[in-house]
Amino acid sequence: MLAGQRVWIDLLNAQDGWVTDESMLDVISEEAREFESAPNWPRHKALAFLHNNATALRAHYQQLEAGEPLDVDLMNPILDSIRLRFVDWRQHSDWGRYRQERRGGDRLVFLSPVKESEGWNRGAAALRAIIQRSFYHFALYADSRLADPCYPGATPGTFRVLQCPGPRCTALVPCPIGQPDYCSETCSEDTGRLDG
Repeated sequence: MLAGQRVWIDLLNAQDGWVTDESMLDVISEEAREFESAPNWPRHKALAFLHNNATALRAHYQQLEAGEPLDVDLMNPILDSIRLRFVDWRQHSDWGRYRQERRGGDRLVFLSPVKESEGWNRGAAALRAIIQRSFYHFALYADSRLADPCYPGATPGTFRVLQCPGPRCTALVPCPIGQPDYCSETCSEDTGRLDG
C-alpha cells in the first residue's frame, strides 16, 4: 500500500508551504508549467482546481482520522473522472534504471490512473493528474481504514498516515507499522524548546 500513498501525502505536505501561485506550481516539473497550448483550463483555473481539491482532500483525511463521515458527494466527482489501467514498469524504456532505484515495497505492475492530455495544456493536464492520482490513492487508504475492525482506531501493525510527532511539525508521514514516525532526522532531534 505504501508505494502509491506518497502522491497524496506529498501533495498535502506541499500545500503547507503554498503562499503564492508559483509555490503551488512546485508540485509539477518546470517543463509541465505551460498553460497556453490548449484551451482547457487557463493557469488561474488549473491553480484554483489544485487548491480547492487539495483543501478538500485534507478535510477528508482529517474527517477519516477523526472517525467522522466522509463527504462522498465531494469525493465521487473526482473519482468518476479517473480512468484506470495497469502499468507494467518492465515494459518501460527506462526499466533498467527503475529496477536499480526500486525500493523493496514498490511493485512492478500496479493499477494507476491514466494521465489524459488530449485537449489539455501541459500544466492543466499535470495538475489534474496529481489530483486524480491523489484522490485515487487516498480512496484506497480510506477504504483500508474503514475496513479495519478497530476503526476509528487501528489494528496494531497496520499502515497509517500520521502527523510527525515533532513538536513544531505538521508534516504527514506514511507509517508502515502504524506507529508515529518522524518526517526527518531534524524533527526526531527537536526537543521542542524555544531557541532564545
